Amino acid sequence: MGSLPIVSERDVRILGVKHTDDRVHSSIQGEAEQSDGVGVVYHEWPESSHDLLDFLPWLLVKSPASIIPATLSAIISVVKMRRGVSVDSSGTAYIKSECKVATERLRDEYDADLVNVGMNRIDLLKRRSWFSALLSWGIVLLAIWIIIQTIEMGNPALLRWLIVPLILSVTYRVRTLDSVRDSRDEHMATAILQDYNERQPTTAFVIVGQKHVEGIASRVGRRFSPVCRWLSNEADLKDGD
Repeated sequence: MGSLPIVSERDVRILGVKHTDDRVHSSIQGEAEQSDGVGVVYHEWPESSHDLLDFLPWLLVKSPASIIPATLSAIISVVKMRRGVSVDSSGTAYIKSECKVATERLRDEYDADLVNVGMNRIDLLKRRSWFSALLSWGIVLLAIWIIIQTIEMGNPALLRWLIVPLILSVTYRVRTLDSVRDSRDEHMATAILQDYNERQPTTAFVIVGQKHVEGIASRVGRRFSPVCRWLSNEADLKDGD
Protein backbone atom coordinates (compact mmCIF):
# COMPACT_ATOMS: atom_id res chain seq x y z
CA MET A 1 0.00 0.00 0.00
CA GLY A 2 1.16 3.53 -0.75
CA SER A 3 1.56 6.00 2.07
CA LEU A 4 -1.47 8.13 2.88
CA PRO A 5 -1.29 11.93 2.48
CA ILE A 6 -0.32 13.84 5.61
CA VAL A 7 -3.57 15.25 6.93
CA SER A 8 -1.98 18.14 8.82
CA GLU A 9 -0.53 19.55 5.60
CA ARG A 10 -3.83 19.50 3.77
CA ASP A 11 -6.83 21.81 3.79
CA VAL A 12 -10.02 20.33 2.36
CA ARG A 13 -13.13 22.50 2.65
CA ILE A 14 -16.58 21.20 1.72
CA LEU A 15 -19.02 24.09 1.32
CA GLY A 16 -22.73 23.41 0.93
CA VAL A 17 -25.00 25.95 -0.75
CA LYS A 18 -28.45 26.38 -2.17
CA HIS A 19 -27.92 26.59 -5.92
CA THR A 20 -29.88 29.84 -6.35
CA ASP A 21 -28.53 31.58 -3.23
CA ASP A 22 -26.41 34.61 -4.16
CA ARG A 23 -25.63 35.31 -0.48
CA VAL A 24 -22.99 32.56 -0.44
CA HIS A 25 -20.43 34.45 -2.54
CA SER A 26 -19.12 36.59 0.31
CA SER A 27 -18.83 33.53 2.57
CA ILE A 28 -16.95 31.55 -0.08
CA GLN A 29 -14.63 34.49 -0.67
CA GLY A 30 -14.03 34.73 3.06
CA GLU A 31 -13.14 31.03 3.22
CA ALA A 32 -10.67 31.50 0.38
CA GLU A 33 -9.02 34.49 2.04
CA GLN A 34 -8.55 32.53 5.27
CA SER A 35 -6.93 29.60 3.51
CA ASP A 36 -3.45 29.25 2.06
CA GLY A 37 -4.60 30.01 -1.47
CA VAL A 38 -6.87 27.76 -3.52
CA GLY A 39 -5.19 24.91 -5.36
CA VAL A 40 -8.21 23.14 -6.82
CA VAL A 41 -11.98 23.62 -6.81
CA TYR A 42 -14.35 20.68 -7.13
CA HIS A 43 -17.92 21.17 -8.28
CA GLU A 44 -20.86 18.79 -8.70
CA TRP A 45 -21.27 19.68 -12.37
CA PRO A 46 -21.22 16.48 -14.50
CA GLU A 47 -17.77 15.27 -15.49
CA SER A 48 -18.92 14.88 -19.08
CA SER A 49 -21.56 16.59 -21.20
CA HIS A 50 -24.45 14.74 -22.80
CA ASP A 51 -25.84 15.08 -26.29
CA LEU A 52 -29.46 16.24 -26.20
CA LEU A 53 -30.47 13.62 -28.80
CA ASP A 54 -29.02 10.91 -26.56
CA PHE A 55 -30.47 12.36 -23.37
CA LEU A 56 -34.10 12.87 -24.43
CA PRO A 57 -34.89 9.21 -25.26
CA TRP A 58 -33.62 8.07 -21.86
CA LEU A 59 -35.59 10.86 -20.16
CA LEU A 60 -38.78 9.89 -21.96
CA VAL A 61 -38.32 6.19 -21.22
CA LYS A 62 -37.15 6.36 -17.62
CA SER A 63 -38.59 9.59 -16.19
CA PRO A 64 -41.25 11.37 -18.28
CA ALA A 65 -43.13 12.55 -15.17
CA SER A 66 -40.14 14.64 -14.09
CA ILE A 67 -40.16 16.80 -17.24
CA ILE A 68 -42.80 19.30 -16.12
CA PRO A 69 -41.55 19.76 -12.51
CA ALA A 70 -37.97 20.02 -13.79
CA THR A 71 -39.06 22.69 -16.27
CA LEU A 72 -40.91 24.59 -13.54
CA SER A 73 -37.84 24.36 -11.31
CA ALA A 74 -35.67 25.75 -14.11
CA ILE A 75 -38.05 28.66 -14.65
CA ILE A 76 -38.06 29.45 -10.92
CA SER A 77 -34.25 29.36 -10.90
CA VAL A 78 -34.07 31.77 -13.84
CA VAL A 79 -36.42 34.18 -12.07
CA LYS A 80 -34.60 33.93 -8.71
CA MET A 81 -31.11 34.37 -10.14
CA ARG A 82 -32.14 36.79 -12.90
CA ARG A 83 -29.87 34.84 -15.20
CA GLY A 84 -30.65 33.34 -18.60
CA VAL A 85 -29.79 30.01 -20.13
CA SER A 86 -26.17 29.38 -21.16
CA VAL A 87 -24.78 26.93 -23.70
CA ASP A 88 -21.52 25.04 -23.19
CA SER A 89 -18.95 24.06 -25.83
CA SER A 90 -20.80 20.82 -26.58
CA GLY A 91 -24.05 22.68 -27.28
CA THR A 92 -25.73 21.61 -24.03
CA ALA A 93 -28.05 24.28 -22.61
CA TYR A 94 -27.92 24.91 -18.87
CA ILE A 95 -28.63 27.48 -16.18
CA LYS A 96 -25.49 28.65 -14.41
CA SER A 97 -26.17 28.28 -10.69
CA GLU A 98 -24.67 30.52 -8.00
CA CYS A 99 -22.33 27.73 -6.89
CA LYS A 100 -21.16 27.36 -10.49
CA VAL A 101 -20.46 31.09 -10.62
CA ALA A 102 -18.57 30.84 -7.32
CA THR A 103 -16.34 28.01 -8.55
CA GLU A 104 -15.46 29.92 -11.69
CA ARG A 105 -14.62 33.03 -9.67
CA LEU A 106 -12.27 31.03 -7.45
CA ARG A 107 -10.66 29.48 -10.51
CA ASP A 108 -10.06 32.86 -12.12
CA GLU A 109 -9.02 34.78 -9.01
CA TYR A 110 -6.62 32.18 -7.61
CA ASP A 111 -5.54 30.59 -10.90
CA ALA A 112 -6.90 27.33 -9.49
CA ASP A 113 -7.88 24.17 -11.31
CA LEU A 114 -11.62 23.62 -11.65
CA VAL A 115 -12.64 19.96 -11.71
CA ASN A 116 -16.20 18.76 -12.31
CA VAL A 117 -16.94 15.58 -10.37
CA GLY A 118 -20.67 14.99 -10.88
CA MET A 119 -22.24 11.99 -12.60
CA ASN A 120 -23.25 12.20 -16.24
CA ARG A 121 -27.01 12.80 -16.44
CA ILE A 122 -27.58 9.96 -18.88
CA ASP A 123 -25.80 7.57 -16.51
CA LEU A 124 -28.11 8.74 -13.74
CA LEU A 125 -31.16 7.94 -15.85
CA LYS A 126 -29.79 4.52 -16.77
CA ARG A 127 -29.42 3.69 -13.08
CA ARG A 128 -33.10 4.27 -12.35
CA SER A 129 -35.13 1.10 -11.95
CA TRP A 130 -37.80 0.03 -14.40
CA PHE A 131 -40.28 0.04 -11.52
CA SER A 132 -39.54 3.75 -11.08
CA ALA A 133 -40.05 4.23 -14.81
CA LEU A 134 -43.46 2.50 -14.62
CA LEU A 135 -44.51 4.80 -11.79
CA SER A 136 -43.43 7.78 -13.85
CA TRP A 137 -45.41 6.60 -16.86
CA GLY A 138 -48.43 5.94 -14.65
CA ILE A 139 -48.45 9.61 -13.65
CA VAL A 140 -48.17 10.72 -17.28
CA LEU A 141 -50.97 8.37 -18.41
CA LEU A 142 -53.21 9.72 -15.64
CA ALA A 143 -52.68 13.26 -16.96
CA ILE A 144 -53.39 12.12 -20.52
CA TRP A 145 -56.56 10.33 -19.39
CA ILE A 146 -57.83 13.50 -17.68
CA ILE A 147 -57.19 15.53 -20.83
CA ILE A 148 -58.98 12.95 -23.02
CA GLN A 149 -61.97 12.88 -20.67
CA THR A 150 -62.11 16.68 -20.74
CA ILE A 151 -62.18 16.69 -24.54
CA GLU A 152 -64.75 13.88 -24.85
CA MET A 153 -67.10 15.42 -22.28
CA GLY A 154 -66.55 18.97 -23.47
CA ASN A 155 -66.11 20.12 -19.89
CA PRO A 156 -63.00 22.32 -19.38
CA ALA A 157 -63.65 22.32 -15.63
CA LEU A 158 -62.31 18.77 -15.50
CA LEU A 159 -58.85 20.14 -16.22
CA ARG A 160 -58.66 21.17 -12.58
CA TRP A 161 -57.98 17.52 -11.83
CA LEU A 162 -54.61 17.89 -13.56
CA ILE A 163 -53.44 19.20 -10.19
CA VAL A 164 -53.36 15.56 -9.04
CA PRO A 165 -50.77 14.29 -11.56
CA LEU A 166 -48.88 17.56 -11.15
CA ILE A 167 -48.54 17.01 -7.38
CA LEU A 168 -47.64 13.36 -8.00
CA SER A 169 -44.98 14.35 -10.53
CA VAL A 170 -43.39 16.84 -8.15
CA THR A 171 -43.40 14.24 -5.37
CA TYR A 172 -41.95 11.67 -7.76
CA ARG A 173 -39.11 13.96 -8.80
CA VAL A 174 -38.23 14.86 -5.19
CA ARG A 175 -38.19 11.23 -4.08
CA THR A 176 -36.19 10.18 -7.13
CA LEU A 177 -33.56 12.83 -6.46
CA ASP A 178 -33.40 11.66 -2.84
CA SER A 179 -32.99 8.02 -3.90
CA VAL A 180 -30.01 8.72 -6.20
CA ARG A 181 -28.25 11.12 -3.85
CA ASP A 182 -26.21 8.41 -2.16
CA SER A 183 -24.92 7.15 -5.52
CA ARG A 184 -24.05 10.69 -6.55
CA ASP A 185 -22.25 11.36 -3.27
CA GLU A 186 -20.27 8.14 -3.65
CA HIS A 187 -19.30 9.04 -7.21
CA MET A 188 -18.27 12.59 -6.34
CA ALA A 189 -16.27 11.55 -3.28
CA THR A 190 -14.41 8.90 -5.27
CA ALA A 191 -13.65 11.36 -8.06
CA ILE A 192 -12.45 13.97 -5.55
CA LEU A 193 -10.15 11.53 -3.76
CA GLN A 194 -8.65 10.20 -6.99
CA ASP A 195 -7.97 13.63 -8.42
CA TYR A 196 -6.80 15.03 -5.08
CA ASN A 197 -4.25 12.24 -4.58
CA GLU A 198 -2.90 12.75 -8.10
CA ARG A 199 -2.83 16.53 -7.97
CA GLN A 200 -1.55 16.86 -4.38
CA PRO A 201 -2.79 20.45 -3.84
CA THR A 202 -2.32 22.25 -0.55
CA THR A 203 -5.90 23.53 -0.45
CA ALA A 204 -9.03 22.07 -2.04
CA PHE A 205 -12.50 23.60 -2.11
CA VAL A 206 -15.54 21.39 -2.72
CA ILE A 207 -18.61 23.47 -3.57
CA VAL A 208 -21.83 21.45 -3.86
CA GLY A 209 -25.50 21.54 -3.00
CA GLN A 210 -25.93 21.54 0.75
CA LYS A 211 -27.64 18.13 0.80
CA HIS A 212 -24.45 16.55 -0.55
CA VAL A 213 -22.10 17.81 2.15
CA GLU A 214 -22.66 15.02 4.68
CA GLY A 215 -22.51 12.20 2.13
CA ILE A 216 -19.29 13.45 0.52
CA ALA A 217 -17.67 14.33 3.85
CA SER A 218 -18.34 10.88 5.33
CA ARG A 219 -16.37 9.31 2.48
CA VAL A 220 -13.64 11.91 2.06
CA GLY A 221 -13.23 11.88 5.83
CA ARG A 222 -11.84 8.35 5.67
CA ARG A 223 -8.66 9.81 4.21
CA PHE A 224 -8.65 13.47 5.26
CA SER A 225 -10.24 15.72 7.86
CA PRO A 226 -12.39 18.10 5.83
CA VAL A 227 -13.87 21.33 7.16
CA CYS A 228 -17.61 21.34 6.40
CA ARG A 229 -19.89 24.35 6.28
CA TRP A 230 -23.49 24.80 5.18
CA LEU A 231 -23.25 28.37 3.93
CA SER A 232 -26.88 28.90 2.94
CA ASN A 233 -28.09 27.61 6.29
CA GLU A 234 -25.68 29.97 8.03
CA ALA A 235 -27.03 32.85 5.92
CA ASP A 236 -30.60 31.86 6.86
CA LEU A 237 -29.68 32.02 10.55
CA LYS A 238 -28.08 35.46 10.13
CA ASP A 239 -31.11 36.78 8.26
CA GLY A 240 -33.34 35.47 11.05
CA ASP A 241 -31.50 37.41 13.76
